[in-house]
Amino acid sequence: MRRLLMAFLVAFVAINFADKAIFGLSAAQIMAEMRLTNGQFGAIGGSFFALFSIAALVVGRQGDRRRAVPLLGALSAVWSAAQVLAILSTNAAALVVSRVVLGAGEGPAF
Repeated sequence: MRRLLMAFLVAFVAINFADKAIFGLSAAQIMAEMRLTNGQFGAIGGSFFALFSIAALVVGRQGDRRRAVPLLGALSAVWSAAQVLAILSTNAAALVVSRVVLGAGEGPAF
């Protein structure tokens, strides 16, 4: 069970890294489609870190007191919901919300 949990954690961190990398690599297409300026796209990208560290502290504290598997399941659910929201985003505000929620779901992974 421990090895399986570690494999899931490694996969989770790898997917999290890939998400940030792909978001940056697709910047030109996102900016063109949503008619964003460089500053607006930078604000959207930075919004990812709004709850990243706070969630890491709060959920990390809970990780000391609770079982890891349900906690990781909840983080995966938050992450999945944020990804769906990002796919459905049609404006900058929705994209900011999805990035903030995504950061809250990814922060505790580390």
